[in-house]
Amino acid sequence: MLVDVIRMRREGARLPSETLKATTAVRGHLSVVSRRSRSRRQDSVMLALLLDVTSKLEEALPPLDEVRLTALRGDEFVLQGIEEVLRGRRLVANCVQSWWCKLVLPSDAGTPSLWAADSGDELGDLAVSPFR
Repeated sequence: MLVDVIRMRREGARLPSETLKATTAVRGHLSVVSRRSRSRRQDSVMLALLLDVTSKLEEALPPLDEVRLTALRGDEFVLQGIEEVLRGRRLVANCVQSWWCKLVLPSDAGTPSLWAADSGDELGDLAVSPFR
């Protein structure tokens, strides 16, 4: 599914509203797939991939591992998971990341949206949307 995504965190820390207001969404094809868990406590976990809109083979954003849906309203939703933070090719951390996603409808096929919210809670308050 084609979506616009705004990353809500940097290296696990929530981004301030001022930063989010100036953020342009990343457009890509979202896929959520099951993969085998590395833990013996679970058989499988979900992995979210955002693939580049032109190639559909390259990642537009780093994947979200152990992803779960944390909010849903209309054509908008928030996915939260674990993102690997790399410095060059070296893994430096696994951090919490949230993606605020908006379905791209045929009438929205232009450029990705800008953040236009005054404030908001990334995990629950979809009344203030980054896509309006």
